[in-house]
Amino acid sequence: MGVKLGTWLDNVRKRAAKLPEQRRTDLDQLGMRW
Repeated sequence: MGVKLGTWLDNVRKRAAKLPEQRRTDLDQLGMRW
């Protein structure tokens, strides 16, 4: 079962404070808009 991209992005944004620093850095380098 797949997860829709919009749903995944919403979840990541809501949980940003709980993400490891490296994951946040990687997403920032990919152009993640928080």
